[in-house]
Amino acid sequence: MALEEFENGDEEKKRPGTDANGTRHYIMGALWILMGAYLLAPGRLGYAYSHGRDSLVMGFGAVSVIYGLYRIYRGYKKQD
Repeated sequence: MALEEFENGDEEKKRPGTDANGTRHYIMGALWILMGAYLLAPGRLGYAYSHGRDSLVMGFGAVSVIYGLYRIYRGYKKQD
């Protein structure tokens, strides 16, 4: 019986919760993108930064958008 299971190892058993992990990646990716967009567009949203480090905040916003896209991609690849 163990040999049959080894030979049929191509059929990967689906673990419970893997679909939830993919959905979690989508939701977290969307939240990171929204946060990055919030940081990248202060003038369009009607607020201004009170300190002089606009470039640091803009850099973090860009990194947040890139990370959000990565999370969505990772969720997509895990569901394949």
